[in-house]
Amino acid sequence: MIKTYTYIFALMFFVFTSAKAQDPQFSQFYVSSSYLNPAFAGETKGGKIVLQDRLQWPSIPGAYKSFNCAYDQNLRRINGGLGFIVTHSQAGPGGYQFTNFSALYSHSIRLNESWYARAGFQIGESIRDINVNQLTFSSQLYNGGNIPNEVLQNYEKKYFLDLSSGVLIYSKKAWFGFAAHHLNKPNESLLKDQSPLPIKYSLHGGLRYTLEKVKKEERDLVFAFNYKTQALFDQLDLGVYYDRKPIMFGLWYRGIPVFKSYQLGYTNNDALIIMLGYSTKGFRVGYSYDLTISKLYGNTLGAHELSLVFEFVNYAKNTDSGKKRLKNIPCPSF
Repeated sequence: MIKTYTYIFALMFFVFTSAKAQDPQFSQFYVSSSYLNPAFAGETKGGKIVLQDRLQWPSIPGAYKSFNCAYDQNLRRINGGLGFIVTHSQAGPGGYQFTNFSALYSHSIRLNESWYARAGFQIGESIRDINVNQLTFSSQLYNGGNIPNEVLQNYEKKYFLDLSSGVLIYSKKAWFGFAAHHLNKPNESLLKDQSPLPIKYSLHGGLRYTLEKVKKEERDLVFAFNYKTQALFDQLDLGVYYDRKPIMFGLWYRGIPVFKSYQLGYTNNDALIIMLGYSTKGFRVGYSYDLTISKLYGNTLGAHELSLVFEFVNYAKNTDSGKKRLKNIPCPSF
């Protein structure tokens, strides 16, 4: 019976890849913030390398696995930043894979004494693929186990250009951003037909509130949100962090329980996310666990996510003195 369900899951996943797919998602989206919004590229005072690894729903056959590697560099001479991102995900018994290589550019301007703005652009090459030999079709049960010819003839690995952009407005204590990914609506079909990838829109922001300041070290509460929508899919994340260097603790809720239900009787609750981070000068490590609270809670075992960040900053030269210097974005580190 389990094997039968595995075959059904694989077939459904193959069908979905020829229709509309959603992007890989990370709970610690502020770790690799340029993945969330290209306007974040170069947000620090130097360079930054980010590594993220996510395992989602490990108890389901063919669990979702995602990996993200990013680098960005602040360039003071142009008031902006450059960066690149490599994202890879794999899901389903059929080994469905998505890989993206992207380059990013952002530019910053000062609006007034308190507020700043950034605009970013992203250009990349995406690859979608699936191992057809690992799928099982109903016709294989009566034709000797061979994969249908129509599948073999129509299947092809897909390469496509992918364009995205975003904007940010921020001050010392608040930030608001908007991003649009897949602006060119590339065709992502694996079956030689037309299946445009829907544009993904995201709106995010937050507020940093200082509880107390002890010996130049602030102890903050950070409130944040992230809403994203892509075709029929949408999602809202609401979170709060307690930031007391070198430790940061975060709690997030994911879902839209009041305003949306995909089916009568199914409340739109997804997960509670617990985050813990540790940071020193030049290094950060974070772990998060997604506790499923939907009706899938007993079958998925949630999601695990680990992140490592390496920063290259000359702290001796990077002070906040000088009216022309742009401020850091006050968003959380995880």
